[in-house]
Amino acid sequence: MAGDFNARRITINYDGGSFEMALGNIKGLFTESLVTDATKGKDVTVSVKSHSRQRVVGGASTNVAANSYTYKQFPSSSNALAAGGEEVYVWWDGSEGKWVSRVSGPLWKFAEYLSSAAEINCFFRAAGGKTYGPFKKS
Repeated sequence: MAGDFNARRITINYDGGSFEMALGNIKGLFTESLVTDATKGKDVTVSVKSHSRQRVVGGASTNVAANSYTYKQFPSSSNALAAGGEEVYVWWDGSEGKWVSRVSGPLWKFAEYLSSAAEINCFFRAAGGKTYGPFKKS
């Protein structure tokens, strides 16, 4: 007997934190576009300062020139970072009530993420009772 696929809880990582929610709720809040957007990598540029490198202790050292390179960083996590985070209640226009989500990182980063990714007006209430929102991608 297979369980409901949309009831599975998944974690979405964003700059500064992550949140965990049931897949069906994520589809309702962000629509299908999130699945595409969340799997895209982002370009990360790394700058290396010039330095000397010694391959063998006591051996000759060589100079490494300053350089930079760019690579594509894909979303990854060795564990669900939001699992131990703060519990918040999230709802949006057309939702059937308030849904529990766990958020790691500062709540202002979560609010910033919602305002850049949510397809419809959404709100959240922190454990302390303060309500934030509405947030919607413009």
